This record gives sequence, structure tokens and C-alpha cells, in this order.
Amino acid sequence: MTRHGTLARVAVVLVAAAALVVLVHSLRLVHLTQEGVRAARAAQDNGDEARIRSAERELGRASRRNPDPEPTLQEAALALARDDRRRAIALCEEVISANRGSVPAWECVQAAAFDFDPARFRRAGIEIALLVPELR
Repeated sequence: MTRHGTLARVAVVLVAAAALVVLVHSLRLVHLTQEGVRAARAAQDNGDEARIRSAERELGRASRRNPDPEPTLQEAALALARDDRRRAIALCEEVISANRGSVPAWECVQAAAFDFDPARFRRAGIEIALLVPELR
């Protein structure tokens, strides 16, 4: 076996190992997201403050280093259910800063800002109308 053949095999093994690490990390994020969403729905149905806090922690873990906005939006929904509108808006605006075209995030801002922050409420309505042509 030549030196180049050995180096090529080592390179293939290293690339395969890196791909495996990325896959395991992605699967972990999917699992954390599913668990967090499940806990959030149960907490919202139950209304128990301790369960809501627990679900928020799970969703917070799921949203770290996760490009999927779902855990953050679910966490915002829980904050809104607790009437913590500032937190809900802040979480939704995190999603918007990463994806300006996120209609669910703008809807969340609008729901949280209703009867609380008229300027944000109007701005969210305008953004939603621009993003959803059927509403124009």
C-alpha cells in the first residue's frame, strides 16, 4: 500500500467520523425539540406553573444551537400563557432576527403585543400582511 492510499483511507475515516458526530448532534436536537414541544403542550393543557417552568427549561435546551425555530416559538407560547408578554415578544424577535420571513414569529409578536404594545402590534400586522399576500 502506498503512502497516498493510506492517507486517503485516513481522510475517509475522519470525514465519516465527522459526519457521524453531526448526525448524532442533529438527532439529539430533534429529540430535545420533540420532548420540549410535548412538555409544552401538556403544561398548557394542565396549566400547572411547575410544569410550564419545566417545559420552558426543556425548550430552552432544545433551542440552543438549533436552527429550527419551533422550540423558541413554543417557549414564547408558554410565556404568553403565563402572561409574560415581554418574554414572549423577546423570544419571537429572536426568531425574527434569524428569519425575517417567519410568519409564525410575527403572529406571536402580534398576539403578545395586543393590548400591550400598540406600535409592535401594528408593525407585526404590517409584516404579516407583506408576507402573506392573501391578507392584502
